[in-house]
Amino acid sequence: MNLDYTSLPPQLSIWRALRAGHVLISVVCLVALLANVLAVGLGGLFNEKPVPVTHPIDLVHLRSERFQLDKMGSSTNNDARQDDNMFSVKSNFTLGTQMPPWATAEYYFQPFAAISPNPHNSTEMFKGRTRGYGLDITCSEAQTTKPVNDTLPKEIIVDVRSFNEEHGITDPACPGLSQLGRGEMSNKTSSTEGAWGSCTKLGAMILYWGRMTYTPERTVDYRAYACQSKFKTALFDVTIDSDGHILSYERASDFTDNLGYDRSWNDTIRLVEMVTGHMTTNAVSWHPNSMSLSWFIDVLKASLGEKILDPNEPIPDPSVMLPATMDIWRRAFAYLLASDAVPYQPLEENQPAFGGTRFSTETRIFMETSAFIISVSILALYVVVATFMYGFSMDFFLPRMPTTIASILEFMAPSRALRDDSPISETRFAFGRYIGRDGRRHVGIEYAELVVPIDTVALKRGSKSRAHRILFGRCKRSDTLIGDDPGSKA
Repeated sequence: MNLDYTSLPPQLSIWRALRAGHVLISVVCLVALLANVLAVGLGGLFNEKPVPVTHPIDLVHLRSERFQLDKMGSSTNNDARQDDNMFSVKSNFTLGTQMPPWATAEYYFQPFAAISPNPHNSTEMFKGRTRGYGLDITCSEAQTTKPVNDTLPKEIIVDVRSFNEEHGITDPACPGLSQLGRGEMSNKTSSTEGAWGSCTKLGAMILYWGRMTYTPERTVDYRAYACQSKFKTALFDVTIDSDGHILSYERASDFTDNLGYDRSWNDTIRLVEMVTGHMTTNAVSWHPNSMSLSWFIDVLKASLGEKILDPNEPIPDPSVMLPATMDIWRRAFAYLLASDAVPYQPLEENQPAFGGTRFSTETRIFMETSAFIISVSILALYVVVATFMYGFSMDFFLPRMPTTIASILEFMAPSRALRDDSPISETRFAFGRYIGRDGRRHVGIEYAELVVPIDTVALKRGSKSRAHRILFGRCKRSDTLIGDDPGSKA
């Protein structure tokens, strides 16, 4: 009657059970407490995640790999400069617009598509082997003559004979000496830049830029580079999205300049001539400001900044001008091939499909390793505790846990001691089996002389006897009582 009590739930009575030496009860409390953790672990055991998956798929080409330029007009230079593709290149540099489908900064690729794509999956990606087209560009510094101490218009002569000899340019229409700077020079500090079409039919041009300071003695600082672009093609393993935009590519064969059909070389030379002609300017012009005088220089300014045109800035270094020029040149070629301005031969009927790979994002169910370990560990602990509790311990316990006032009072409610006890009496009390005031058998606290103490040995015998009776069905579970010994009477 003098025991402490608590209003905590039974599963939180672990510390009191340990202090009392009841290890099994403390473990049972712990198991009950871990049920909350088990609920969280089981709830997080399976999760849905979108993951990329791959499947083999059959692909077909959407456009022939061969050109049919005989359907094009004869204009390839002046009129073609107004081509919308060149404005698209400018938009790509100035506004950052996306490259067209099947085009990158270096190559244009022969389009393909899946025979049976999934119309409901916009995240699909495809990988297949297809042909890519690009330009191989080389540049070398050319010798120039510069006007000094002369107020009259003076031509700048660029010598590209060694460059032509090195690259096998022997066409009489491709001069070894080119005259630049026929426009009248300004009487102010000025700059000039551009591309002179020395031999556009073979993809060659002269890239030039310079600075001029006007003093009593005019000084000119000039750079000139002879550049040539050649067509090249190879097979590539290309990965695209559902709209045909290139995500990645890897070359799968050696480069060649031959597409394997008659007039292949003539067609590719004409395409190279077209894009080279788009980049060249008619004449060299000096300007005292940062104004660009052609679309090519306008794109170059968007790529490198206005300082390359500003006459008050130092002359740009070739390591800056050449890579930017090559980049614009290759992009312009890719844009040209991706446009409708270039006709291709019709596709063959019943063309064979070729193998590829489809990448898509699908929702899959995954098991979380941490949640699985937690759940399995707690369930394993449940099995161990249940095994010891029901297999190796006594089968009988108190009818109720004495952890609250109501529970403790219920041990005494049927007894005579609760009604007859006097605070000044020296009556002894005991815990055990007794017959209560209601005439029924109880387990609790009563006058010592009315209590039959619970014998541990009898309790163990009763446990085994009860288990035997339950297994073989010789009595009901309600017939057993704590400490019930067949040889004893209350």
